[in-house]
Amino acid sequence: MEIKIQAEAFRKIEILKNRILPFIREPFEEKFEFDDDYADYDRVSQTLSIDMIIDGVSIPFKVNGDNTVLITTCEEASDFDFQEMTEAEFWKALYFFRKFQS
Repeated sequence: MEIKIQAEAFRKIEILKNRILPFIREPFEEKFEFDDDYADYDRVSQTLSIDMIIDGVSIPFKVNGDNTVLITTCEEASDFDFQEMTEAEFWKALYFFRKFQS
């Protein structure tokens, strides 16, 4: 996987991956990747915005300056549409984007 973002963002990617992995059990654990075409790291706010593809579904995430993982269920999300990710919000987003992207 080639990430086209600054080196500081790699730590944020690891934080995101470690927050997602407990939710992804079989059959999803082998079917996720980061979509680096939609990756951005804002050095001022120290926020990573990146899409993750899980089981063929692209979901937008943010990891903010204090390393809180945020998720949304809005296709054209603004910063205000993101909320702290919980397991329930993760599954809600996965099902929303699966339906939306079908």
